[in-house]
Amino acid sequence: MAINVIKKRIISLTNVVLLYLFGFSIALYPPFAQYARPILAICFIAILLVVIFDMLFLNKTIPRSILFKIAIALGLVFIIWLLVAVLKKNNLAYALQDSIGFAIYLIVMPVLFIFIKLKNLSLILFDLLINLSIIIASVSFGLVVGYYSFFGSVEPESLIAINAYIKSQGLNWVIDNNNGFLGLYTYTAHFLLLGVGLTLYKYYIFKNPNYLYLIVLFCFGVIADGHRALVVSMILLIILLIPIIMRMFEIKKLTILAFVAASTLLLMLVINFEWVKERYNFTLSDDSTHERFIQIPSLLDKIMESPVWGSGFGAYTSVIRNQERPFLYEVDFLATVVKLGLVGSLLYFGSYLYLLDKARRSGRVFGYILFCVGLSFLFYMGTNGGLAMSPDSSIFHMFLFILISLSLSKNTFDKNYN
Repeated sequence: MAINVIKKRIISLTNVVLLYLFGFSIALYPPFAQYARPILAICFIAILLVVIFDMLFLNKTIPRSILFKIAIALGLVFIIWLLVAVLKKNNLAYALQDSIGFAIYLIVMPVLFIFIKLKNLSLILFDLLINLSIIIASVSFGLVVGYYSFFGSVEPESLIAINAYIKSQGLNWVIDNNNGFLGLYTYTAHFLLLGVGLTLYKYYIFKNPNYLYLIVLFCFGVIADGHRALVVSMILLIILLIPIIMRMFEIKKLTILAFVAASTLLLMLVINFEWVKERYNFTLSDDSTHERFIQIPSLLDKIMESPVWGSGFGAYTSVIRNQERPFLYEVDFLATVVKLGLVGSLLYFGSYLYLLDKARRSGRVFGYILFCVGLSFLFYMGTNGGLAMSPDSSIFHMFLFILISLSLSKNTFDKNYN
């Protein structure tokens, strides 16, 4: 009897470790690709074998879920518009690079979802994503603060030396000075949007103030990351969450929190007014904004060449912003229409919005929070170069879609946390 208990605990622990290793490896893949790649491959093969074993030898069945309909829809986008790319005689290497994220929807997402359901790992996934956000925020905020503490000011020579060292260690992030602001570009900090949503839900359930401190850490992590679109997305998320926040606090506490937050924000704006004015300049005088406006006419012209079916993955216009990957554009929603046309874009974005709406209409707090996270990330996708159909977005979507699907299945999180 005792041996069976120990055996079950070992198997359970092994499944948790597998999920954590896989989750961390795929979410942190952008900055840690060299180290994450072998771990990711081994863990996915192990998860796939576990799923196959359970079905063949334990007679377990594939759980029913709306997630599979989404996977099929996105799989069709992948297959059809890869074929369009071939028919349009696009560069095949570019087309494969441009569409690689869809393999996550078609293969990784269903397998991971089945594994989580069969092994009852829903709450483990929930905590994994919060812990992942803690790591991302701590690294982003810690390294930026550490740099200022050590050097006292931004020095080009020290930045060159630090980034050279980071690159020598096989890491794919950079510390950059952008309009007088030092940012750590990890290209995975968008997970902090999800971290805020999940942590807020935990506070809603447990009323533990430590969760509020974590949310503050995540907000600082977003600021330290360096992407201004991500900062705006975080602000948008908080605005969307106001109806939920108002339910969590008494009017007196809510007034105090709002006053403290507004005062802190105002103080930061006053102290850093010139930097904020320059960094968040969305007029044509800003190089980044100007670059986006330059892209729009060429993207519209390309859309008109094939408005219904698009030009396929890997397509690009007369304006090229990246010589190595010419299919990447900052105005990414238009770039998506260039590639997928109206039909493919409706299928792609429609699948995303359909699942978000299912979360919203669930009538539960957790569903509404995931809906808000999804909307804020949708804004980030369309304003940050190459994100609309990138592997980075696919990875984020995968976890978001799985969470929504789990939340719709027998009130998974509400049942366990209430």
